[in-house]
Amino acid sequence: MKAYELLADPANWTKGSYALDAEGHHVTTDDPSAVCFCTVGAIFRCYGHNDNNAYAKVQEACGGNIAAWNDRPYRTHAEVIDLLRQLDV
Repeated sequence: MKAYELLADPANWTKGSYALDAEGHHVTTDDPSAVCFCTVGAIFRCYGHNDNNAYAKVQEACGGNIAAWNDRPYRTHAEVIDLLRQLDV
């Protein structure tokens, strides 16, 4: 699964945490109860923590800090999906 597929439903995207469970509690990206992810969390969930290629592609495209890019107040779900699809991540 690609990160853009994981985040396709806006309910699966979040800000301020790599991953959340259904009750909104912070969990690790590999926790089976995780249902909601930020961009970094989605990359980690789909590619693991050791796939530097996927992470590096997104990092370069968003200006160096993926978490800060994801968490900007004006950032939209559509922008996240568009970037990940363009990069095929």
